[in-house]
Amino acid sequence: MINIIHCADLHLDSSMETVLSPGQAAERRQELLANFIRMTQFARQNDVSLILIAGDLFDTDQVSPASASALCRAMQDNPDILFAYLQGNHDRGSFLSLIKEQPSNLLLFDGHWTSWRISPQIRLWGAELSAYAGHPEDREESAAFWDALRPDPACINLVMLHGTAVSSSEALLSREEIPLPLLTDRGIDYLALGHIHRHQSGSLDQRGDWCYAGCLEGRGFDECGPHGFELISADEEARTLSHRFVPFAGRIFYELPVDLTGCRSSMDALDLIRVRASEEGCRPQDIVHVILEGDLPPETDLFLSLLGRELDGAFYALRISDCTGIRVDYEAYEDDPSFRGTFVRLVREDPSLDPDLKAEIIRCGLQALSGRVDTLS
Repeated sequence: MINIIHCADLHLDSSMETVLSPGQAAERRQELLANFIRMTQFARQNDVSLILIAGDLFDTDQVSPASASALCRAMQDNPDILFAYLQGNHDRGSFLSLIKEQPSNLLLFDGHWTSWRISPQIRLWGAELSAYAGHPEDREESAAFWDALRPDPACINLVMLHGTAVSSSEALLSREEIPLPLLTDRGIDYLALGHIHRHQSGSLDQRGDWCYAGCLEGRGFDECGPHGFELISADEEARTLSHRFVPFAGRIFYELPVDLTGCRSSMDALDLIRVRASEEGCRPQDIVHVILEGDLPPETDLFLSLLGRELDGAFYALRISDCTGIRVDYEAYEDDPSFRGTFVRLVREDPSLDPDLKAEIIRCGLQALSGRVDTLS
């Protein structure tokens, strides 16, 4: 049995300052690199023979020498593990240009089909679509490129690519599209893909599967939920292959919609946020975006600064967005003789105002009458 890891889209040296503070972003950049090194330790402890890196190892061509050096060291420190690295659209040339001496266990690819014999019965194929040197918009040339992939059906065949899998059989290489229909019935046992940052997989044909491992660590709220890698087990004697997703991210991004309908105060909202976070399994090391929703009475005390203070330290980083609306119960003020009731009725009866603006004016007015500042804007 040979164990293989399929990972992709690590995007090392990413900025991440749109989500985190500069200090946290710098720490997260180190964590992304540390998680790759931790994955190599997992590989060593679990008898993994091959790590597939299906593109976008780095985020841009501006790679720090320290990151490049640490990455090389991780490979050199594991001489019994082969690292197969196929460059993606983000990191073309960024890592290799900083390597003074290529690790002997690093397998590389170019713009044409390259194959590596991993073991007597296992072959690895790959090509960098972004490095294709022909005329990628020529449909006949694109079709010839895909037809050139001819694995030996008597072997266990792994194919690695970076791009967007499509159902069309006429995809152009200039778009870095991977036409799944052209890869069926070719003796492929596992199609290791990169470029899509969430884990997903499916059947390629009766013999093999395709799989996006997703990114190893989330970097923003567009990458919420568990992330990790795919662990593949290949049985050379039986010529069979199985695979499963392994959650491995040190921190997880969460978006938490919280319905505040019926809340009368910030403390009510705080209780609902805590319950929602607990239900989702949010941990102190995670990064959470709380999205407040629902329609609130205009007199509701909702202090976002108070929520932020009360939740300070509950998570590694917290963002709170107020998407609540205003629901005015006009009947409750119909017979109210106070200035508040008169104010609400006057605003309601003003034909020049649309309903949303009326609700906002009433909210601000009632809070001003109660001696509170506007905390919702």
